[in-house]
Amino acid sequence: MISRDGRGFDQWKRNASNAYYDSISVRKVVASLERSRLNNDPESLKGVLEVCLRANFAGIESIRLYSQTHLGTKTLIENYVDEVEKSLVYLRETTHLSAQEKTAFFRRAAKNMGTTALCLSGGATFGFYHFGVIRALLDARLIPTVITGTSAGALVAAFLCTHTDEELDRLLVPEIADMITACEDPISVGH
Repeated sequence: MISRDGRGFDQWKRNASNAYYDSISVRKVVASLERSRLNNDPESLKGVLEVCLRANFAGIESIRLYSQTHLGTKTLIENYVDEVEKSLVYLRETTHLSAQEKTAFFRRAAKNMGTTALCLSGGATFGFYHFGVIRALLDARLIPTVITGTSAGALVAAFLCTHTDEELDRLLVPEIADMITACEDPISVGH
């Protein structure tokens, strides 16, 4: 089936096969996670997650898998991410594991996945957009602990890193746009 825009994105997404990732492994992991979760088997679920919760598992983070459509990637990869999320929620909520077992598992998983960093690019006008990105991350309570930037991005990163979430909540309001007037000054040449 061709998508509404006639470009075939939907067909590309539904076709799981691709040279840039191991669709067979991903399909098996999705099935194992779902089976373990539905069977209330937290030990099996932990075992599968400990294998697949790794950066670029089975090649699913290949840039080529995210450059073919305007939104998302292969449906199988999206299903994998959804099932991992359901499995993690199940492990958090289950009464079949002690608090210590849960803590140990989530610490190992976090170590395996690594730390997310936010890198804000340079360029004067990008600085304005970065404030919107920060507001969205703040609203979702997803501000990472590692933040860097270049040029205007470095200024915004410094602003972000020197304020608490509560301070940012008060500072990053729509009215801030009215205060940013750097581009409104007239161009003049002095003699």
